[in-house]
Amino acid sequence: MSVAMWTPLFVTADVPVEVKSFVDQRLGECGLGQGDNPLDHLSGDTFGIIDERTARDDTVLFLVQDLVNDVQEAKIRVAWDRATDYDEALTRCSWDEGTDEDIALLSKMIATIDLTNDVAQTKDKIAEYLDQLREDTEVLKWFEFRLDAGYSILGNGGLYLMGAVETLLQRDEFDEDGVMCGPLRKRGLIANGEDT
Repeated sequence: MSVAMWTPLFVTADVPVEVKSFVDQRLGECGLGQGDNPLDHLSGDTFGIIDERTARDDTVLFLVQDLVNDVQEAKIRVAWDRATDYDEALTRCSWDEGTDEDIALLSKMIATIDLTNDVAQTKDKIAEYLDQLREDTEVLKWFEFRLDAGYSILGNGGLYLMGAVETLLQRDEFDEDGVMCGPLRKRGLIANGEDT
């Protein structure tokens, strides 16, 4: 199968239909395995693609399916400096660190909050809203990760164990171009090509 490079879209990556179809049909528990054991199969929720860019910059594209909700997406945008005021307020309130300004902003944006409520009632309503967001907005999405080839085995293990959302929140794992290379390589403590 030939896959041309496509532009990463950060969250909710638009994985080409050809790749989605290949993964759905050939990987995962219902796909190709290593034998007769039904537990022995190739992963369908985390896998790498060597594409045109790999030859240029020694990186491998990894695609990961993960459940994500609106609160987590806001936290990701905050971690990657792409957040709106709403994202930042939502994130701080989800960590019980909301300021008076955060509470005022969210109370104006959440339709179920009565603006005549006192601060304690408003905080309770915001907490209910956050819980509802976590439950109602969780969907399965594709995420794209560009990993340094020398870090791809260790990094892929982390992606598989932690999941896409938690990995994206670990901003120190990525260099300034968004390539996952691990904190040691990012700080120059391990050079490209050395074992991690």
